[in-house]
Amino acid sequence: LILPDGLFANQRTQESRNWILQKADPLMVVALPGATFRRPGLHAMAHLLLLRRRAPTAKPAGSCLMVNRVQERRGRLPALMERLTQDLRRVRDGQQLSSVCQVDVEHLDSQRWDAGFWHGRHRRRQWSRGVRDVPLGDFVEHLTYGPIVTGSRCAHLAGGILSIRQGDFTETGLQLHQAMRVEADGDHDPARSRVQARDLLMPRSGAGALGKNRLAVYLGEERANIGCFVDLIRLREINPFYVWLFLRSAPGWEQIKAAFNGVGTPNINFTEIRSLRIPLLAQEQQLNIEHSYLRDVLHLHQAAMDVRQSAQAQSAFANLVCTLETQMRDASSS
Repeated sequence: LILPDGLFANQRTQESRNWILQKADPLMVVALPGATFRRPGLHAMAHLLLLRRRAPTAKPAGSCLMVNRVQERRGRLPALMERLTQDLRRVRDGQQLSSVCQVDVEHLDSQRWDAGFWHGRHRRRQWSRGVRDVPLGDFVEHLTYGPIVTGSRCAHLAGGILSIRQGDFTETGLQLHQAMRVEADGDHDPARSRVQARDLLMPRSGAGALGKNRLAVYLGEERANIGCFVDLIRLREINPFYVWLFLRSAPGWEQIKAAFNGVGTPNINFTEIRSLRIPLLAQEQQLNIEHSYLRDVLHLHQAAMDVRQSAQAQSAFANLVCTLETQMRDASSS
């Protein structure tokens, strides 16, 4: 079967996946390249699903091959199938390919089936060897989204309350000098989504925001709220700067990408945010991450008013992420 991504990833189609699993064992799930069904006026993202019928009294068994999406300009299906056949022969002969992982069929019960989700989990297990990790949800004190106001367009109000939106996120933090401002205590300033210092903010959709892994810790002192496409994550007993930098690292970003759902536009929901696994580094190491950002990155970020200055801030930020990844590798091997 060739089916749209939504059937494999969306929470609302979980009942359909469970029904299929009652009837058959998934043998292979292939995330087809984005260009496979791209034509003028058409951009459909799809998976190929291979099933084996199961006896009514039998339980799910065996393993399912998860083949990750490859980026190709031309999505000719015959060429793709030929390449896939060659890869599967290599796997059968005992080779390990980064594009293919195996999942026990019984583990697919009440879970997503999209290949990227399982590859994200697989890479996280490899990374976390020797390091205890826990769900981010264990540290969440408050998780909410910005106000959704129907029937009225938000208008900028000079002197109003800051409203932090997707466009205010940059690679190295928030830039709020041109941020939208809204009426205090109005429809766009509900108490539940007001931002406090050290809150972690995360765009919840869109290729240009969530799709670029742009997050930030709020460092301002003035009153602020968030827009409808931004999530507020208030944490306890874990450093928000450390969580921010970890989610920007390779193992953190792989998990976020694996959690994407939606067709065409990436989205992430509260359940998926809470399920992100965070390695437990010592509190002193977490605090060092915060101090390094404030010392080495923040002044460059605040001064980044042109391309050159932005590049300097991004370079310092990337070095900090690289340092964290090195610490994680050292902790994993010790």
